[in-house]
Amino acid sequence: NGESEQQIPGSYSAKSYNRLMTLEERVAHARIATLVHRRDGDWQKAVELVVGYIVSSAPTLKVANHPKLPPVLSLCILEALIAPEGYVPINNTENEAKNHLPDFKSGETTKGWFYQQVIFLFDSMSQESHKSAFKLMQALAFPVHVAGSVWKERSMCIDDRIRDIAQVEVAAYERLKSSIDAAWLKFLQFDEMTEELVQKVGHDFLSSSVSNVLPENNEHG
Repeated sequence: NGESEQQIPGSYSAKSYNRLMTLEERVAHARIATLVHRRDGDWQKAVELVVGYIVSSAPTLKVANHPKLPPVLSLCILEALIAPEGYVPINNTENEAKNHLPDFKSGETTKGWFYQQVIFLFDSMSQESHKSAFKLMQALAFPVHVAGSVWKERSMCIDDRIRDIAQVEVAAYERLKSSIDAAWLKFLQFDEMTEELVQKVGHDFLSSSVSNVLPENNEHG
């Protein structure tokens, strides 16, 4: 304290570097967890990891809008949970094309594994099953886009301790949106995120998702 903050060779300050190393460790843990379940053929557990992470870390309005508090939802970790096996998160065209190739042997399709497995978990490929899965995916996409919006805002901060991590998260957000398994994120897009819009759409999606995904709740009161 009182000492000038050291700069890590490469461009990051010591504090930013430490935070990035912590994030890298969390990404590694997420990657190991999802691949263990997928290689075992336990797709339900793999889906639960993704859904559970999004739901448990969904941005809270008053907290997310606080300038000094980053979103709990990390797009880097979400990317690690969803990305196909062999995926390398590098921002270049050649790598992007490679990452878009599905691994058919491991259960991935041209639409990726996540959305397809969510549909399968509804026990049917009927139109109603697709409708329920669609509503669920909309509800999941919403907090991801909210977090992406907050990270983008923080990436323009003049304080490098805020900006450095945010830029890494924004890069992951952009890769997620263009990845093979990102069709569900395109179910929901906004030109502008306002607090009023977040409250209204969030409430509508919550009500709609509960009524569509868990219809038995309505039948029994």
